[in-house]
Amino acid sequence: MSGDVHVRFCESWGVRFPPATHLVVLTESRVEAQAADAFVRGILADIGLEVAEAKTGVKRVAEGFEFLGFTFQGRFLRPRPRALADFKDRVRERTRRKAPVSLRRMIEELNPVIRGWGNYFAVGDVAYLFRALDKWIRMRLRSKARKRFKSKGGIDNQRWPIRAFDELGLVRLMRLAHARSFSLV
Repeated sequence: MSGDVHVRFCESWGVRFPPATHLVVLTESRVEAQAADAFVRGILADIGLEVAEAKTGVKRVAEGFEFLGFTFQGRFLRPRPRALADFKDRVRERTRRKAPVSLRRMIEELNPVIRGWGNYFAVGDVAYLFRALDKWIRMRLRSKARKRFKSKGGIDNQRWPIRAFDELGLVRLMRLAHARSFSLV
């Protein structure tokens, strides 16, 4: 199947591809970075593409930059604040206390979001962040459980341990990060 047919087929279903690719070039010195910038611009000009000047520049890694949902700062790689906010919004949407679904169903709907976001960002320096997010997600689910079982004496953090969420099948970000760290070695 040719590329033209494939693109036409995808576009007929409403799928759009990004107009260009993003690129980061890391070099040892500013001179090498400027030479790489000129080289890339030349290649892009040859194929009829232009560089987006607002998004292009030569920077020191220590100054930090954002790329593909990550913030690069020195040797650290973390999710961008906006990526984190979007994740939290998606979790909030699926963990509303008054949602007319069972806790088990809520966890089933939440797991793909956690798994997808966690696997993408697990390559970064996220242990502290993932631990805090796991705690925050469990707090939201406990809130749902407290609302549902309030007539039975209530459920608090001491009576609803992490093990209970594991038994319900909740995906933990820390486990994703831990599994990812062993698979990279």
